[in-house]
This record gives sequence, C-alpha cells and structure tokens, in this order.
Amino acid sequence: MKRFATIVVLIVLVLGGGAYAYRAPLRDWWEIRNRPSIPSARAFPDAAGQRRPSEPEVIIDTPMASQTYRITESKVDVRPADPLAFEGKLPDEINLDVPFLSQAPLQDWNYPYQEACEEASVSMVDGYYQGMRGKYDVNKGKTMIDNLVAYQKKVFGYYEDTTAAEVAQFVKDYLGYDRVEVRPYDESVIKQSLALGYPVILPASGRELKNPNFRNGGPPYHMLVIKGYLKDGRWITHDPGTRKGADYIYTKATLADAAHDYVAGNVTSGKKLMIVVLPKSR
Repeated sequence: MKRFATIVVLIVLVLGGGAYAYRAPLRDWWEIRNRPSIPSARAFPDAAGQRRPSEPEVIIDTPMASQTYRITESKVDVRPADPLAFEGKLPDEINLDVPFLSQAPLQDWNYPYQEACEEASVSMVDGYYQGMRGKYDVNKGKTMIDNLVAYQKKVFGYYEDTTAAEVAQFVKDYLGYDRVEVRPYDESVIKQSLALGYPVILPASGRELKNPNFRNGGPPYHMLVIKGYLKDGRWITHDPGTRKGADYIYTKATLADAAHDYVAGNVTSGKKLMIVVLPKSR
C-alpha cells in the first residue's frame, strides 16, 4: 500500500513539474483553442468597400475643397464629402488583413520599444496599404519603428506618448498620406471605416483595457489597431503591446471605456478619439 502511494505521489510530482515547466506553451495552447472564430481576413485593396449612393453623384472641380454634389429632382445639394461614410447595409462581420507587428519586434522591451505602440500601430496600417499580409517582417518592423522614433525626436523633441493629432501629423509628413481623420470615438463610424477597408487606430488608457497579457496592469497610455468586428459586436484588434496581440478580441464596452487621447498625468481625462488613415491618392 505504501509503495502504491509512493508511486502515485511520484506521478503527481512528475506531471505537476512538467505542467509547471511548460506552463507558458500550455497556456498559449489553451487560449488559442478557446479563441472565438473570426471571419477570413481581407487584404487591401480587395477589402476596400465603396460608397453606395442613393442618388447620382457628380464631382465638380472647383477651387474649394472636394465637394460632392447630389443631383435631386430640381436642385443641386452641395455638401462636404465624408470619406468615412458607407451607404447601405454594413457587413455582419469583417476582418481586414492588417499585418501584425509587436511594438518590440525582436522582443526587446527596453526603450524605445517600451514606448513604441504608436509607431507599431502606424506601421501596421501602412503595411496593410502596401499589401503586406499576415505578419509584419520583424526586421522591417524594427527599422520602421526606429525611423519613426527618430523623426518624432527631430520634429517634436520626443516620441513618447504622442497625441492623436501628433500621430496624424507625422503620418502625413513622414509617410506621405494625403488624409488622416481624427474623429470622436464612434462605434458606427468605426464599422463604416472598416467596411470601406480602412483600419482604425485607437488611443487608449492602457490600464482600462484590462488585457491580462500586459505587464504590471498595462501602460498608462497605449495605442492599438481595430481591424474588424464580430457579429456580436466585439472588436478584432491587433494590439502591439503583447506578443499575443494578433487578432486580440476586445468587447465593445472595454474599448469604449478605454478610449482616451493623451493628457499628461491623467490619461482618463483625455478626449475619446480615433484615427483613420486613408489610403494614398493614386
């Protein structure tokens, strides 16, 4: 009897020790197994939706900013063209094939990569528009982040904790995008943008995201990319703040609560904003 008990104890110790030694791979396996299924990823430009006007449109070249003229029965209705307007029924779910890039591409979480979520998010969106798919090449990603950090230090004098407006500025000036929209956080506009094929960059209070993969509860300020949504309304994201950030699912309530632009010392007082980079004019 004693011999049997000893064998049982040894088996338990071996199994327990093995489980402890391989706890990280086992945890990863369990998380992958229990992730919700997501729709097939759509690459740019195939992912790009289109406007669905209910009335004919005529674009007239004027000295003014681009205007859309809707011709009705007996009059011309002049209104500014909203590049994020999607007319018609939105898809039930969508998933853009944005290439994933960790803000620490080589798993070096020292500076500047500890503070490079903005640069990684911008790099992912830029890579998507360039036709990259799946995963961002880590060496290219590191070079991209390093270049963006250097540019901001030259222009702003810093690169840490850049606001939505500052991100829009360096996306235009350094990467050459014609139009970058900084808008109030709006779930319906996010869905329209995604349906048009445009990923959305979200400035956020990192700790309000409550991501269990973050260290020490998460960064006070963070950015991530919203790349799709599920039928139940949850968001599909690429979160550069963790190696497990690809296709990370956040609830509507979580992102709505966490959305905040940067305010020094009190991020949760920042405005709820989002950034949409439109593809370059051809």
